[in-house]
Amino acid sequence: MRIRPNFTHNKKSLALNLSALSLAFLMPLKSLAFSPFVVQDIRVTGLQSAEPGMVFSYLPVGVGGTFTEEQATDTVQRLYATGLFDDVTINTNNRVVDIQVIERPIVSSLIYEGMNAFNDKQLNASLLEVGFGEGRPLNPALLDRAKEEVRSQYILKGHYGATIDHTLTPLPGNRVGVSFQIQEGGRARIKDINFVGNEAYSSSALRRQMMQTTPGYMTWFTGSHRFSREGLEQDTQNLRNFYMNRGYLDFYISEPQVTISTDRNDITLNFTVDEGEPYTIRKQQLAGDLMGLNEELRGLIVQREGQVFDNSRAQETVRRIQSRFGELGYALAEVNIHPITDPETNQVDVTYFVNPGNRIYVRRINIGGNVRTRDEVIRRELRQQESAWYDEARLNTSRDRIDRLGYFNTIDITQVPVAGTADQIDINVDVKEKPTGLINLGVGYGSSDKLSFMAGISQDNIFGSGTNLGLQVNTGRYNRAGVIHHTDPYFTSSGISRTTSLYFRENRPYNDFVYNQDDRTYKVRSYGFGMNFGVPISEYDRVFLGATFENNRITLPKEDHQGWVVIPKAYRDFVDEYGDNTNV
Repeated sequence: MRIRPNFTHNKKSLALNLSALSLAFLMPLKSLAFSPFVVQDIRVTGLQSAEPGMVFSYLPVGVGGTFTEEQATDTVQRLYATGLFDDVTINTNNRVVDIQVIERPIVSSLIYEGMNAFNDKQLNASLLEVGFGEGRPLNPALLDRAKEEVRSQYILKGHYGATIDHTLTPLPGNRVGVSFQIQEGGRARIKDINFVGNEAYSSSALRRQMMQTTPGYMTWFTGSHRFSREGLEQDTQNLRNFYMNRGYLDFYISEPQVTISTDRNDITLNFTVDEGEPYTIRKQQLAGDLMGLNEELRGLIVQREGQVFDNSRAQETVRRIQSRFGELGYALAEVNIHPITDPETNQVDVTYFVNPGNRIYVRRINIGGNVRTRDEVIRRELRQQESAWYDEARLNTSRDRIDRLGYFNTIDITQVPVAGTADQIDINVDVKEKPTGLINLGVGYGSSDKLSFMAGISQDNIFGSGTNLGLQVNTGRYNRAGVIHHTDPYFTSSGISRTTSLYFRENRPYNDFVYNQDDRTYKVRSYGFGMNFGVPISEYDRVFLGATFENNRITLPKEDHQGWVVIPKAYRDFVDEYGDNTNV
């Protein structure tokens, strides 16, 4: 066997299509075989984004090691398998290993043109599941899979006529922008819904249980006549629940058949069902570890013997039993329904198997989703404490109290078992905040005041502190008022609230004779300061008490104008006796 002094080992010289790696093992390498040698140097050329250290990590030898033809083949295969390169060449000359690569460009952006049915985030997440996305090398095979994935997502939404094309835009730095041109087409509409095998209930009754419908008077607005795979799955479950809630424990529904018209605009849904017969309850019992609560738990069973079995009411029984054990600290209690049917008599024996599990401690309570609201605002509403027994009743009360704050759209409380323990959980409280500020402006017109203006601004969660601050101003020719108020619901750590208010009022009587002559009538001007406290006496009730200081000043017209206007004698007598400035 002759050894060439200059050896080139790549997919071209070996006539290997290394994109299909299996062929690398099948091609004979005898004509290009070389004797092992000790590596004096290793060089890598052609890199633009990847680091040389990454390439070196795939080499089985380093400087001073012995390099063989099998190792060269293996190195080429392994570098191709990374998906980073379009071409890999290994040359050897004078004990120097020269690795030449052509990098694939990195996808720097994904653009969806003509897309309305999804948002970018949804499709980006779907494409990542097939290995395609921003920051990853552009693999032609994965690009084709990405297009098919986008089309599959549209089919799930009912867009059977959607077409997907793509455009690649080279960018500096060995980067590329990928743009998908999408023609969504219209969502296929449901032309007809057919049922086979239903006897107890008519097809129209079953159609009423479905979210998706055939075209009707209002479907142009609701869109319920447009087909989607998610809607089909939900409708199948709705039909199953409909029968199970009426005692049909043997009910079976096969996979719905979807028939698409040749123009891909109309769809016909065909459901095949096997109803069976309804079952009545013959006996109900509890089994498992009941912890001596047999009679109490039996009282939580919703249904009674002789009634038609209702799966929804059976599930309600499960929730009641789990909730009762949750109040005792058994957060992970399991309750399973085991119905035993007797087809000859159409009766069922229902057994609820109870497994309380371990009594659970709450290790930590984590607050999440509060961007503006401080953690302490939420934590002070919690009645479930850390390092204490889990108590579902306290947890439900905590949820209600957080909801009554009015700061959040949604409140999700979940339990997460602590890894490595059997009796501890963490509680995650995830909230979604909503706007809590309000600005109102108004203009009024009346026969006496003519034009009047009003404005107000309030914030129920000022700076995320859980306190309320508001300002209200009203002004007209004869009446003016301004109020600023602040409420701290936790003035003390025990939950006593404090409301502080500062206000101003000015009133003047209306009289046609002295209209637009301010110095010929009287006016009453008041300044006030109030403070009220709310003392909680239960989770839902408070007793309020407080005091208000008010200064009133009465201004009467000058003496030389008394003949021009009638001043109520009560005002004149009050000023004569108490003065024009009084406090209450």
